[in-house]
Amino acid sequence: MTWSSRLIITQLLFMPVFSFSQVEYRGVPSTTGSQMNSGYDEQSPVLTQGGGILYFTRSRHPENIGGKRDPGDIWFSVRDVSGNWSAAENAGLEWNNSGYNSVIGFFNNGNAVYLSGQYDPEGKPSVKQGISVSLRSGNRWTSPKPVEIKFFRQDTEHFNASLSPDGQVILFSLVSYETRGTEDLYVSIRNPDGTFTDLQNLGSVVNTSRQEMTPYLLADNRTLFFAGNGHGGSGSFDLFMSKRIGDAWRNWTAPQNLGNIINSNGRELSYFLDTENQKAYFCSTLNSDGYGDIKFITAVPSDSFPKIPETSVILPDTALQELPDVAKVSISGRILSSRDQSPISGNISFQLLTDSVFLEVKSDPDNGAYFAEIPAADRVRIRLSAMGYMVIEELISLDDQQNFLIQRDYYLDPLEEGRIFRLDNVLFQRSTSVLLDSSYDQLDLVYEMLLENPSISIELSGHTDNQGEARKNLDLSNERVKVVRHYLVSKGIAPARISGKGYGGLKPVASNASESTRRLNRRVEFKVIGDKNAQSGER
Repeated sequence: MTWSSRLIITQLLFMPVFSFSQVEYRGVPSTTGSQMNSGYDEQSPVLTQGGGILYFTRSRHPENIGGKRDPGDIWFSVRDVSGNWSAAENAGLEWNNSGYNSVIGFFNNGNAVYLSGQYDPEGKPSVKQGISVSLRSGNRWTSPKPVEIKFFRQDTEHFNASLSPDGQVILFSLVSYETRGTEDLYVSIRNPDGTFTDLQNLGSVVNTSRQEMTPYLLADNRTLFFAGNGHGGSGSFDLFMSKRIGDAWRNWTAPQNLGNIINSNGRELSYFLDTENQKAYFCSTLNSDGYGDIKFITAVPSDSFPKIPETSVILPDTALQELPDVAKVSISGRILSSRDQSPISGNISFQLLTDSVFLEVKSDPDNGAYFAEIPAADRVRIRLSAMGYMVIEELISLDDQQNFLIQRDYYLDPLEEGRIFRLDNVLFQRSTSVLLDSSYDQLDLVYEMLLENPSISIELSGHTDNQGEARKNLDLSNERVKVVRHYLVSKGIAPARISGKGYGGLKPVASNASESTRRLNRRVEFKVIGDKNAQSGER
């Protein structure tokens, strides 16, 4: 045995090993070098099926289609038989335009790819948001075509997404319906016809009032990796892992920080696992050539995966002994103020949609803690309310959560005078004042808030973008306010407590230069305009 062979064996014996769920990390991260990294920002590495080509996004590079002003083009590097990567090249006009472009993921044995954004026939960046699909045709790819996601909404420039290895699930990071603050993680499932289901928020265990970004699923469609700055960590963004509990997409174990083997005092984003070549790729600003570099670490998938998530607790279940055929789920957590995270004495109710069983519990006024034990069901409606706070509601699935203690904290928004609440789910038929059926759930929450806070009055406001005639926009916004007010009054709220006015396009909250920002201006809001008891000293 040569001296160099002994040295290699010695290094392997002392190579550090770190285990996180289904993946063990060995050694320390390495950079992919100048083949992929540059003095510009490298983002979102995605490998083709088989790992032969690595695609990523490079921003503000002079060779991008839009030059240095281009927010991001897709580039690629090819791995040879020895495992070496070629110098990165721009993917060209097939997938790139002067807007932001990135690869979401490959499917159909690598013959189809989902891309971020949408494209028009002339190759210009589309004003629409969403994803597009491109198909392999010989040695070329077809022009990207939009993929339909019903009621898709994206209200931030920091948009990213990833495709599950089986091509059936897309995870998104964006601002949309039910977002808890800035970017949240959402899921959409592929339908048999190639369209995708409505976006569903992944819930409050994973999502915080801060940013959750660059989600990625392992092949089990249960193990989630993502970057965030709302769960603590070493730097501006750390990478985390969480495990989906049961079949629901809102139930997750508490996110686990990947630790300083991967995370640093820089910014870590865009985890991607190459199981065939036992490498995990991610982006980091630590010691980078530019804003962010692509790095990798040896990652060995583990065959031993716990059937029960580490953060779940099996409870003594005397009730189950009496009713052996009834599966039960215990839910606990805290109800807190979104303003300062102080505890709230509130009500939390559970309604099983399958048989209308209803349970209500109160949270502890000292620490905001609550606890409930309910039968497992396909869907459960959870509603939270407290004096002086806006009511919130969510649907979760508990059908596969036998005997688990699920931990969920909720944050309620205080009804402070002057505070504005956007009714993102109150929607109308296009160019009319006819409410869509899906609007009534959120309107009912406003009704319940007014019912439980009789001293509060609100001022409704309707807004449009600046497209079309200003007079018609003003009339339409007034009609929509009248429809919302009429519904609340018809439920029993005193008319004097609800004022309202339409403003047409006079009060934009975003630019009207593109559709992606114009949609932010088409909205219905209410403002808290008084708490008469508080003003008179009563409480």
